[in-house]
Amino acid sequence: MIAPRPEEAQKCRAFVAKWCKTQGFAENATDDACTIASELVANVVTHTRNGGVIRLYLSEAGPVIEVWDNSPEPPIVQPLDLSSNSGRGMAIVAALAATWGTNPLASGGKCVWAVLRD
Repeated sequence: MIAPRPEEAQKCRAFVAKWCKTQGFAENATDDACTIASELVANVVTHTRNGGVIRLYLSEAGPVIEVWDNSPEPPIVQPLDLSSNSGRGMAIVAALAATWGTNPLASGGKCVWAVLRD
């Protein structure tokens, strides 16, 4: 579970790093996975009131990070604005992931997912 608190991103990075280690990922792949998870969780913390859930698994496409939350609003890759202090999260995810996307949930929320590069 992801609580709607800023420290959740750090907790999720530790969770993802541990999972990557058990899977035998290289250090750079683990770093990318932790960064992707951190950005997805930061979005949950910033844009929802009820937190969410993070899920990690291996698929035929590769390792997947999913973050579920109660907001129906899809994430947006915003144009980079060098004068802004925020708004880069999904651009980072898009740059580091092999692919990413979002799926609506029957509960009215969404699942944002990212497939890690090999």
